[in-house]
Amino acid sequence: MREKEIERLFWTIIASMALVALVTVLTGCATAYRAAGVSQVTVSAAMHAWGAYVAVEHPPAATELKVKAAYEKWQIAQFRVIDAAQTYAAKVGAPGVWAEEKNLEVAINAAAQAAADLVSLVESFGVKLR
Repeated sequence: MREKEIERLFWTIIASMALVALVTVLTGCATAYRAAGVSQVTVSAAMHAWGAYVAVEHPPAATELKVKAAYEKWQIAQFRVIDAAQTYAAKVGAPGVWAEEKNLEVAINAAAQAAADLVSLVESFGVKLR
């Protein structure tokens, strides 16, 4: 990864963590925070390891694009968690809030799956995360 990409990744992770904290405050949902927080740590570790791997091994561009696409999929999933949490928080106490709670749960599960997919992809190229 280039220095600019690493810096962008760093600030994306920081912003994502701040957004996760905001979600937690808005919803008061400790489960959402734990699920999203674990995802953050895992993705952060995977991307740091990937960056080191790229610097040494210089994988083909197609390989880098696969990881980039998986990372972007995870980012989108994180934003969906935020959107679902904001919608849920706005409707807490209103009739039918259970539907928003379910949407939040689905979004959290999708984000966790996107993180697991990214980690698996990075590991499939021989990157050691553990």
